[in-house]
Amino acid sequence: MNELEKVKTFDSYSDDVSSGMSKVVPNRKYQDTVFSDLFKSKENLLDLYNTLHPEDKATSEDEVELITFKRVYTLGRYNDVAFMAKGHIIILVEHQSTINKNMPLRILIYYVSQLQQFIDRNDIKVFNRTLVSLPSPEFYVVYTGKKVWNAEELKFSDAIGSSKFIEVRVPIIKEEKKDTVLGGYIYFMKTVHEFLEDGKSLKDAIVKAFHLCKKEGILSDYLKGRETEIMSLLEQEYSLEMEMSQLQEEAREIGREEGMRMGEIKGIVESSKEFGRSFEETLTFVASKFSLNKSLAKDIIMSYWK
Repeated sequence: MNELEKVKTFDSYSDDVSSGMSKVVPNRKYQDTVFSDLFKSKENLLDLYNTLHPEDKATSEDEVELITFKRVYTLGRYNDVAFMAKGHIIILVEHQSTINKNMPLRILIYYVSQLQQFIDRNDIKVFNRTLVSLPSPEFYVVYTGKKVWNAEELKFSDAIGSSKFIEVRVPIIKEEKKDTVLGGYIYFMKTVHEFLEDGKSLKDAIVKAFHLCKKEGILSDYLKGRETEIMSLLEQEYSLEMEMSQLQEEAREIGREEGMRMGEIKGIVESSKEFGRSFEETLTFVASKFSLNKSLAKDIIMSYWK
C-alpha cells in the first residue's frame, strides 16, 4: 500500500487516539455543498473515477477512497472532492460563478501544504537516500457557471511565464454527460442557472430543476427521498453566491464612483495650476466640494500637483 493511502484524514477532521486507533471525527465548522456531499457514496465516487479514467474498466468500489484534506472552501462551505484510486490522488474543485484563472495557483498551494502535513504525520524522512513514493496528483476544476468559458484547461505557467521548471495543468470539466454522476450534476446546476435567467425565484428554480432531473432519471438515486435536505443545501449555496455577487457589484460601483471623483479632482488641480490658483485655495475648494478632511484632500492634491 502506498504511504498516502494509509492516511485518510487531515485538518478538516480530528483524531481520537485514546484507543490507539485513528478515528474520523467531522469538524462541523464548515458545511458541505451538494457537490461534495454527492461523492460521499462509494458508488458515486467510483462513477467519478470512471468518468475521469474511462480506460480503466477494472476498478472496484474498494479501490477508491475518499480522503479529507484541509479542504478548499468558499463562504464557509466545502466545494471540493479529493480521493485516492489506483495510485492517483485526484482533487476536484467546483467553480460556480466568476471565472478565476488563478485556480492552478490556489490548488498548488492547497496540495503542497497537504503534502507537508502528510510528511509530518507519517514521519517521512525526506532527507534519507531512499526515494519517497508519492501518488500521482490530478487536479480538475468543475465549472457549472452560466458564463461561457472557452478554455479547456488552466496552467500555472500562465502566471509565471514559463513551464521550464514547473507546470500545473488543471483541466476544466464542463460537459453535461447525463449518463454520469458528474455530468448529471453539471446539468442539474446549469438547469438551475437557466431557470434563474428566465426570471424564476431561487426557490422555484431549484424546485423545477430538481423535478426535471427526477423526471429524466438524472441523479435519481441521489435525489430520491432527500428533497428537503438538498433543497436546503442549494438554497444556502445560491443565497451566499448571490450575496457575494451583490457585494462585488457594489464594490465595483464604489470603485467607479471613486475613479470619477479622483478624475474630477485631477481636473480641478490642473485648472488651478493653469489659472494661477494657489495650492491652499485649491485645497480649501476640493475639501469643501467633496466633503473631505483637509489632510486627505491635501494628500490627493499633492499626487497631482507636479
